[in-house]
Amino acid sequence: MVLAKPTDIAVTNSSGSIVSYKWADYDRNTGNLSREELCRSDNPETGCARRDPGQNMIVDYEYSPEGNLWKTTDPKKRILPDL
Repeated sequence: MVLAKPTDIAVTNSSGSIVSYKWADYDRNTGNLSREELCRSDNPETGCARRDPGQNMIVDYEYSPEGNLWKTTDPKKRILPDL
């Protein structure tokens, strides 16, 4: 049983400065990853202080009733089937 999953993920460089940041949402019933939001900022250290779906890249995930990844919707709203 997984007790916790990452919801805020920061990637830092060797100096400790944030170079990338993303947020992850999970389905409350299944625990499956349902959405990722990747910060789009020239300065992630300050530009990624909060979520901003209007600026950031969003990836949505959908699953079959059996829990298998069914499809992925990329930031350009293209639906990518996962077979």
